[in-house]
Amino acid sequence: MHLAYPGRPNHIVPGVKYDCDLPAPRILVHDSVFLRKLEWLSDVTGVELSSIPMNNPAIYNAFCRAIEYDTADAGNLLCTTGLCASEELLSDRFTLWRQASKSGLSFSRLVSLYGVMHISVRHSSALDLSTALTFSDRDSVMEYLIRQGLPPKDAFQTADNMRYGRFAHMPADAYPVFIQGINDDGFFFHAAQNTEYLFPRAHNSAVVMNAVRLAWFSIYEPSAFREVQDIAHTP
Repeated sequence: MHLAYPGRPNHIVPGVKYDCDLPAPRILVHDSVFLRKLEWLSDVTGVELSSIPMNNPAIYNAFCRAIEYDTADAGNLLCTTGLCASEELLSDRFTLWRQASKSGLSFSRLVSLYGVMHISVRHSSALDLSTALTFSDRDSVMEYLIRQGLPPKDAFQTADNMRYGRFAHMPADAYPVFIQGINDDGFFFHAAQNTEYLFPRAHNSAVVMNAVRLAWFSIYEPSAFREVQDIAHTP
């Protein structure tokens, strides 16, 4: 039996209550297909999305298996939950996912890995695992700079400049004075000079939250999860 998609107002995540005027997390996610899947699954199964835990080990074990036994198939769990496009499973970036997942996955590690997949760099050789995970999003850059002794405001401004690639074509001696004193053997400068775009962590977190919820349905509501794959990719 085909279950019709009932639809919901575009500004609401089912089961989530907002106590202030902050924007809902869903607006940070650019692919509404996965949001519609979640809304449909919530309606059909009666499961509130806010009740799905973000720390269920079975979910991260399932993602580990999907990474280890990846195929360039749109049916892969990484693709059906929005973490990767099928063509990304064949990319050099995905080798970093395999390396990182060997020690296990968690919510924060998936947020970092999603950021790694979407870093835009001038040279692929600049994206080794240590660099990629250290500077996987704008917020990671800011935290690193604060640990290096920069004041929070300067760290944020520098991270935002790096997010948009403003250091990518700038010689190190032209960098602001307050970051020229960073003493890390050129680790930050190498990353800054090769980074052309980063996502903010809020975006990456929103994508991973929805991916974890979809993976939960794939494990605990498999029939509904299979049915939801037939939802049309139309607004």
